[in-house]
Amino acid sequence: MLVERFGDLRGKLCYEGYYWCEKPCELCAVSQCIKNGCDETRELTTHEGKTYELQFMPFRDAGGVTMVMEVTRDITERKRMERERKELLSALGRRVKEFTTLHEVAQVATESLDMDQILNNSLDKVIQSMAVEMAAVLLADGQKGEVITVAHGEVSPEFLDKLKKLPIGKGIAGRETLSGVPIVIEDVLKYPQLADISVIREGLRSIAAVPLKSGGRVIGTLIIASHDLRSFSSEDISLLSTIGEGLGPALRNAQLYRELKEKTKQLDVQNRELAVRQEELLDKNRQVEEANRLKTEFLANMSHELRTPLNVIMGFSELMMDEVPGGVNEEQRQCLDDILSSGNHLLDLINEVLDLSKIESGKMELRITDFALTEVIKSLRSTMMPMLARRRQSLDVKVEKGLPKVRADKARVRQVLLNLLSNAAKFTPDGGRLKIEAVREGDWCQVSVVDNGIGIQQEDQGRIFEAFYRADNSITREAGGTGLGLTLSKQIIEVHGGRMWVQSEYGKGSQFTFTLPLATAN
Repeated sequence: MLVERFGDLRGKLCYEGYYWCEKPCELCAVSQCIKNGCDETRELTTHEGKTYELQFMPFRDAGGVTMVMEVTRDITERKRMERERKELLSALGRRVKEFTTLHEVAQVATESLDMDQILNNSLDKVIQSMAVEMAAVLLADGQKGEVITVAHGEVSPEFLDKLKKLPIGKGIAGRETLSGVPIVIEDVLKYPQLADISVIREGLRSIAAVPLKSGGRVIGTLIIASHDLRSFSSEDISLLSTIGEGLGPALRNAQLYRELKEKTKQLDVQNRELAVRQEELLDKNRQVEEANRLKTEFLANMSHELRTPLNVIMGFSELMMDEVPGGVNEEQRQCLDDILSSGNHLLDLINEVLDLSKIESGKMELRITDFALTEVIKSLRSTMMPMLARRRQSLDVKVEKGLPKVRADKARVRQVLLNLLSNAAKFTPDGGRLKIEAVREGDWCQVSVVDNGIGIQQEDQGRIFEAFYRADNSITREAGGTGLGLTLSKQIIEVHGGRMWVQSEYGKGSQFTFTLPLATAN
């Protein structure tokens, strides 16, 4: 490292022999080596970027240091490796700090699903790890179009009021929500358009913000701020972003949990209201059931009470018709005939009311037997033919060959068929056609009574089986009837376990169908 060849340097100053010394220096390595009598080491970096280590070693005799030897080593590669090692250790330290902070925040965030607890504890960790005076979390409310402050660090109440509700797109939090990328303001005084005036009044100079994301969607902003003018490094932003990545899903889960609790609370209130209403309905139903029971008992009692005097009236009318008390003229006979006809009509009504009350009260007794349906149809055909003949109406019967016997109350089945056939005849014009069909459908016998009469309008079909309901038309009024025949028929079939329904097209006819269990069914 000498600037000239070895020669007679006697009489020269040390700095004159070395290029790095431009003037005499008390701290010169050679001077120090001579003065202290011990080794001296220096490092030298050239303009080309190379680094050398210079070691100076003194040689002594009895009079002191007589000579200094210098050894030069090229340590450029060693220095590069040391720098890389230092950088790696620094990066490792940052990563350890990031993971430690993230672990602490994650631990705090997962300890509870309470939003306030997660935010307050997490922000304490952020303030501690980032060495700042203020930290805040603002969550975006997309429905209201606002950024709502949910938690905050140590700030004045006035500043907190300003932060509580910010429109999306305004201020650093609003812009963060829209952009979804980190934002750093080293000096808010230089960029007042990026920060609200309240930030400046609060004395905050430097601000950094990162997005809080969950499921790829920005749900809020994590902000840190300092009263000092400082530059947040890329490592600081990386650490803050790492915290935000862990905090975002935890806050989203807490949000969902809070919403679930609110919904659950609302449902509890609604359930209590429904329970009250249900109890009221049950009480009303009990009252209705009691009223129905009393009505049924009343109808049954009245039916019995009415039948006794009615039978007496009809009995004496028949005796007078037979001229047992004495002779009657034609006009008197006509009056007696009207009395008997009206009495029979009233007796039918009383019997139907009595049957209906028995079914509703569950007191109707069925005499279940196995019988062939053709027997009942044949009997009904004989009964109906005189009435049908007077109006030139035909009755066709079509029973599936080999149809098994049905298991039912024979008298009640005959009553149902008689009601349906009588209605079909009443509402079919003179010369019309009636038909009875019986087929097997699985374990059931399906019976239909079909006519080509006036039919039933669509709006009346849903109520045709209601008690005392009669379609509002002139033919219905002329035909008369109690309004209980279809109701009673349907309930008799349902007591047997079957069902009854109607298919009709107004002006073209109707088809009433019911089912009965077959004797071969399980």
